[in-house]
Amino acid sequence: MRAISAASLLVLIVAANSALGADPFVWGAGPTAPKTGDAAAPAGGADEKQKVSEMQTLFSEGKYDDVLKAGAALLRIAKGEDSRTEACRLVAEATRKKGDWKAAVAAYSKLRDRYDKTSDEYARNDATAEVLRASPAGVYPPMAAAAAAAAAAGGSKTLADDAGLAEALLHVAEGRAAKLKARIPAIKRARSPQEVVALYEPLAVELRQLRGIAPTLSPEAEQQAAAAAAERMAELGRQVIATLTAKQAEFQQAISDKRLTSSQKRDMEKYQGLCNELAKIESSFQAVLAKVGGSADNGRATADSADRQQAYKRLAPQFTPPTDSTTSQWGNWIYWW
Repeated sequence: MRAISAASLLVLIVAANSALGADPFVWGAGPTAPKTGDAAAPAGGADEKQKVSEMQTLFSEGKYDDVLKAGAALLRIAKGEDSRTEACRLVAEATRKKGDWKAAVAAYSKLRDRYDKTSDEYARNDATAEVLRASPAGVYPPMAAAAAAAAAAGGSKTLADDAGLAEALLHVAEGRAAKLKARIPAIKRARSPQEVVALYEPLAVELRQLRGIAPTLSPEAEQQAAAAAAERMAELGRQVIATLTAKQAEFQQAISDKRLTSSQKRDMEKYQGLCNELAKIESSFQAVLAKVGGSADNGRATADSADRQQAYKRLAPQFTPPTDSTTSQWGNWIYWW
């Protein structure tokens, strides 16, 4: 990881803050809230819930045609978003269990669209539709050899089986994880804390969603991304804090010598705002780390981030410009001229 001069580092931080906006790193759902469970959405009546319960019973009994009929009827009249989502799920699952692969693609796509794009449910249903689309005969191509061996032994290994689907989804998740790992080096080259979080946050979201697709997926890629981001944040943080501390001492000396200019006062205000922004960035970084799974090292990274955040908060008030007559008369004359 390359070092950056103190002056260049602060220029990059200010530039990044201006380019990315005042508060770009807030963890949470995207602009479209999930339809299921939406407090503002109609809850649906007891009759809807009863019909959903009947569909669940039919599904557990393997009566997939009846599930499809009941689902079609319920979706024509249901107002409750939770009821509609569960009906869509049962229809998708029943269609797959029946082996109607083309219809299953459409059913899972419809179910997917009922969720926010940042949710695990969206990711899983999207991946399921992708697997089914690539498997017109019900056998995921990378698993064709295993399916043929199972058929030769008198068994079956198609996407109608939950275990077969889980294996296919794990294959998809592993492939996506391998591609996402290629974005980690960019985090290691980030030139400011803002840039680290801007690169790491969306990557962390995509890696976390892979766990929704395949819960048994190794957390290796997720851990590697978190470690790279934590290391770069620590390295940049040391440089930033050292530079801010030096600038604060410089301003304090000017105040003590009664030679602080108006221009320096304005600079102090900028550095104070910078400290506050850096503290917010560390808070956002901690929120991202809290979502990472499978690593005890995240606790250390979070603690280190919290220490940097407190350092920025302690520095911020030290950049408050004085309001007395300590500003140099020469500096004020230059400013007003």
